[in-house]
Amino acid sequence: MLDTVKDKTVLITGSNRGIGKAILESCLKHGARKIYAGVRDLDSALPLSEAHSGNIQPLKIDLLDTVSIQAAAEAATDVEIVINNAGILIADSL
Repeated sequence: MLDTVKDKTVLITGSNRGIGKAILESCLKHGARKIYAGVRDLDSALPLSEAHSGNIQPLKIDLLDTVSIQAAAEAATDVEIVINNAGILIADSL
């Protein structure tokens, strides 16, 4: 990522754990100005926003909820980089 995210506003979906959290932390390390942490459950992003006060803005994004997607798009109009890390698994289809 290096200078790609420096001073940019980034939206990362699925950013509260695993790969998404690692991407978020890397963006912070490389100088992202602001990060929208896209999560299904806003409470799951509280530890991130508390640890990095001012840089992290939790944002509800549930791929099965089109209203949350539309609301996120309206709230995050300043995004310059989107990193899509979210997905869904429907176990019945396996």
